[in-house]
Amino acid sequence: MSNGIDVYYAEALVKSESPDPNFITTYEWIILQVDTQDVDIAKEKALQYMKEHYNHSYQGGVWIDVSFIRIVTMNPSVETEKRDVMEIYSCFFTDLQAFEKWREAFLNRPE
Repeated sequence: MSNGIDVYYAEALVKSESPDPNFITTYEWIILQVDTQDVDIAKEKALQYMKEHYNHSYQGGVWIDVSFIRIVTMNPSVETEKRDVMEIYSCFFTDLQAFEKWREAFLNRPE
């Protein structure tokens, strides 16, 4: 970016669980955009955000604990210029069957 700020993406994992035996533990894969000068600052900002927003418990009929697990990876954006449509993040993998299995489970998860 022209103003000295780069765009980074942080992949993070969150876990939701409950002592209720009917509750199904779920995991959430979250991608954060972080605009900052370098990857180390971006990672620190992402960690702070996740710790602040994803470490809590609440009661809504069923006690649920939401906890930040970890930052999986930090990556620079593929593009830094603002456009009408642009690719902002990509993730490479080598096992298409494992990806399709994960994606199917993700789409069919209980709400």
